[in-house]
Amino acid sequence: MASTWSKESPPVPGYHLIDDEPFAHGGAGEVWKATGPGGIRVALKRVRLACAMGDAELKALELMRSVSGHPHLLSVHGFWVLDTELVIATELASGSLTGRLKETRGRGIPVEELLEYMEDAAKGIDYLNSPIHELDGKQVA
Repeated sequence: MASTWSKESPPVPGYHLIDDEPFAHGGAGEVWKATGPGGIRVALKRVRLACAMGDAELKALELMRSVSGHPHLLSVHGFWVLDTELVIATELASGSLTGRLKETRGRGIPVEELLEYMEDAAKGIDYLNSPIHELDGKQVA
């Protein structure tokens, strides 16, 4: 990433990192736990704009900004373009599939539970792909 983040140096005004390390890494960047205005816990997604996925992340942001209140999608609290990075503050999820898998201590996530997660994800994806959210078609909720 372009600059170093730490708890002593807030990445964007009003947001403070909880840990000195990101809790997740991906192809386009990393995700950090933070607190936002009013002490609300958020996830700060830090995306390298120069990477191959940078343009896709910016386009996805336009869609994410239009979405709020769906039970299977995290809400966006704010976003900033800082030099070569995009920073997106979102609602912090209560957990992850990776975390849930670790909880099972090698037994695996029960199939019925996995199917519930897949159904929830499908509902969110269906909502995002509904005609009301077409960016190029000018319809955005």
